[in-house]
Amino acid sequence: MAPILTRLDSALTSWFATSSLTYRQVGALVGPLVLSQAWIVGQGVLNPVLVAPVGQAAINAVSTVEYLNMLCASVLMAVAAAGSVLAAQHAGAASLRTGGADHADG
Repeated sequence: MAPILTRLDSALTSWFATSSLTYRQVGALVGPLVLSQAWIVGQGVLNPVLVAPVGQAAINAVSTVEYLNMLCASVLMAVAAAGSVLAAQHAGAASLRTGGADHADG
């Protein structure tokens, strides 16, 4: 069992680790995003099933709203990702100007 875990650890490190992040830290960042998307998709699948007894028009309406919901969620996640990139660039530029004195981790 130990050789398998060692190979898995080295594979995850080579695929996902960077010079400043381990694959565990990358997983901690990506995990909530995957969970959020899974929740949105699951909700989009479940809602038409719940309104199926009401009729075809209700299913069409709910499916349309779910499509718009996924579109809005994707756009907002893209804006959030862009904002985090800009914030990281700003913090990195400030850290370069001050010689790293304002780095939060010390």
